[in-house]
Amino acid sequence: MPSYIGNWVNLTKLILIGNNFEGTLPAETFSLPKLQRLLVSDVSNPGISFPKREVIPESLIYLVLRNCKINGSIPEYIGKWPELSYLDLSFNNLSGGVPESFQKLNKLFLTSNELTKLPSWITKKPKPSSYPKADLSYNNFNVKCTNEKCSGLASVNILPTRSFIDNMKTEKCYRKHNSLFINCGGEELNVGKDHYHNDTSTSSFNLSPSDDWAYSFSGDYLWATVNASTFVRNSTCKDCSPETKIDNDFRLAPISLMYYGLCLHKGTVGEERSQHKGNP
Repeated sequence: MPSYIGNWVNLTKLILIGNNFEGTLPAETFSLPKLQRLLVSDVSNPGISFPKREVIPESLIYLVLRNCKINGSIPEYIGKWPELSYLDLSFNNLSGGVPESFQKLNKLFLTSNELTKLPSWITKKPKPSSYPKADLSYNNFNVKCTNEKCSGLASVNILPTRSFIDNMKTEKCYRKHNSLFINCGGEELNVGKDHYHNDTSTSSFNLSPSDDWAYSFSGDYLWATVNASTFVRNSTCKDCSPETKIDNDFRLAPISLMYYGLCLHKGTVGEERSQHKGNP
């Protein structure tokens, strides 16, 4: 990425998403006096690094550095930036802990890193108004969570952790199945002899009541308005056949969507409809 970006002192938005740039981002970029939105993703090696010395951007509100091959710990000073409210550092190689200073943010996305320590504003279970909406899934936190909530924080998504996925795959199955059918984004229904599971939950992680499949999604739609229909779309045809409903129901995800088929017999898995049939 060109070093002269740091000279664009009147820049208010810099969006470099999905371009597969090489090299690092000039440290001066973080200090551009009028910059409010900085969005960068998919950077080739050696990737982006945070400025070694503390910088205080005066105007930066949105910061997205996703899949930029960032290593090491997250600097505490980022949470001290006065206007920052939206931070996405997902799909990097960040380690260590989530800074305490991130409590003041409105939205925080750190999914798919190597983080191991949660901040006290999560572990002490404060009032819901005192922490951001956060996605911390696919990290190495050592926590025990229920299916619906983790640490009692409804808007902080910690599941699945990497160890949770490993345990979910290796837990003893009381009964194994030859097939798995999921009506992605739709209600439970039967098509011939095949029974399709309900998949209408809007939570970012859901383990089915039967414990034989799960899904997780991550990410955010940035400035779009989000509601239940953002994640699941259902057919409204009253007289539709079950086959038609399956083709018209679907699930959406902003960045990543994973389905897990559990307790299936070993062997070759065929896919009748790739969006509907589960994989082990």
